[in-house]
Amino acid sequence: MKNIGSKYQVYTGTSTHTSGGLVKSDIVRVKKGVSDITGENLYKYVSKVKRKAGQNNAWILSVQAAKRELGLQEGFITPRKRGGTQDQRDLYTLSMEIYES
Repeated sequence: MKNIGSKYQVYTGTSTHTSGGLVKSDIVRVKKGVSDITGENLYKYVSKVKRKAGQNNAWILSVQAAKRELGLQEGFITPRKRGGTQDQRDLYTLSMEIYES
């Protein structure tokens, strides 16, 4: 077994640690989408610390709350200050109100 490898190699057990020193207990597999060709789930391997930091981001939490309030649960929609659709502009303004409060 190799000593240093990628996060995937460490997660599957073919390497002991990454170049940054992460071991298997420090790594988690997260879903990043669905393949357009096969329809299978796609995954990436990230550190537990980075994943937790991304989940507690105040802006992301405010956008999620605004989406729930506006009823925009279906599909992918990004908040936009200018341009875009009216839903995107509404999402941005409501997200900013929630974020600043």
